[in-house]
Amino acid sequence: MLSLVPTHHSLEAEQAVLGCALLSSLAATRVLAGLQREDFFLPAHRQVFDAIADLARCHSPVDLVTVMDELRDQGVLEKVGGSTYLVSLTDSVAATAHTDHYIAIVKEKSELRWLEHETGQFLSGLADTETTAAELRQALVRKFLARDQGRVEMTLADLRQVAFEEADRVQAGTREEVALTGIEGVDRYSDGLPRGEIAIVCGRPGTGKTAAALQIARHAATHWGPVLFASLETKGRDLARRDLARRSRLPFSHIRDAGIRTGQTIEPLSDHAVEGVARAAADLARLPHGLYVCEDCYKLSALIYAAQLAHVECGTDLIIVDYGQLVRDEGAKSRVEEVSRIARELKNSLARPLNVPVYVMAQATRYSEQRAFTAGNKNGSRAAAMMQLSDIGWAGEWEAVAYTIHLLSRDPSHEQTEAEDEVRVPIRWHVAKNRNGRTGVVKLWFEKPRFQFVSQDERHETAPPDFARATEEDRRLGPDRETF
Repeated sequence: MLSLVPTHHSLEAEQAVLGCALLSSLAATRVLAGLQREDFFLPAHRQVFDAIADLARCHSPVDLVTVMDELRDQGVLEKVGGSTYLVSLTDSVAATAHTDHYIAIVKEKSELRWLEHETGQFLSGLADTETTAAELRQALVRKFLARDQGRVEMTLADLRQVAFEEADRVQAGTREEVALTGIEGVDRYSDGLPRGEIAIVCGRPGTGKTAAALQIARHAATHWGPVLFASLETKGRDLARRDLARRSRLPFSHIRDAGIRTGQTIEPLSDHAVEGVARAAADLARLPHGLYVCEDCYKLSALIYAAQLAHVECGTDLIIVDYGQLVRDEGAKSRVEEVSRIARELKNSLARPLNVPVYVMAQATRYSEQRAFTAGNKNGSRAAAMMQLSDIGWAGEWEAVAYTIHLLSRDPSHEQTEAEDEVRVPIRWHVAKNRNGRTGVVKLWFEKPRFQFVSQDERHETAPPDFARATEEDRRLGPDRETF
């Protein structure tokens, strides 16, 4: 059984940290930025740290004399050991240049004490027969996330040095790493998504958001690195079926039913179609990098934990959330606060610390459809007006964190029947925000049987609805044909 008495501390490192702060105002700034009062084991050291923090908040000088006066005014000077002990703190410092090293020691010991305490509490909770394993696990995850979010990591960069580094990079011809979508025409505008940034892909139902997410995931698993697909709307098995349908060029329903449904009966697939499904599965298995699906991560804390765990265990290098409005944060008091926290945490707890690109799918409001009706468009929502940034639910919160924003809407220049929509849907893909690049519109076809986007500028053959029954036709457009 673990001891509940804290055993991890270094009084010498704590003394050195406080001594540096008393000797140098720059060291004091670094101590205040790198540590919190709870990081100190000795109560007296916490009181000295509090006095230093109080002086800094009032923009008063921090040194041995001012801290001593502050402690005297608070009536705790003698409790911390008196002026003699404060002087001894400065005497314990070999050099203030080692401040960061002392801070790292104190922080490490503090982390070990916290882990020891929380582990003890967790083990004690196991004796509570009324607490389920899921509740204990969730409580432990929340504590870890709360501790990480409560710490502020500050990095100072000299812009002059950064400029020289960028000049050297340009001279060497080294390009910045960006994750491309792999969708024709879109990457010409967006130029890809850099590490540590978020892209929002938004559209109404039927515009192919999940198809876009899966196409981005496939391209990344082929050319970028391992992918985590947080699928909150679609089960992982259905995602696999959709990918098999695309690769085998079979309708999704044929994969799901393992045959061709005709009324109440299901006819078996042809041998060639079955072989095509097997080849499609083998093709998916040959992806250079893993494509991992996480289901039911509706809680923000669970999503962050799953992404961090996947990054450590699987080396995931890109994250897709499908879709953002389904994430929930139980601690929020209102929907506005909830969306704001979710948007911030996806960037501050996933994209930035893991240094990975994050694509967030989002569902648009009905405003674009209402604009179409207002304009007298007889087709209503089927040929909705061009989407705007304000059509994103709680647009301001998402726009604040996004590097790029992509808006998907039907292309009203194409008049189609419902039967034609079952084969392909004309889509206007609008790169509406691009922090460091161009914006513009790309016209695409969303091909439903193949579950992917292709350009309207070129002719693309679409698999016939009765593909599984075809003989010469399915050999001509069979699974051997590359569809990336």
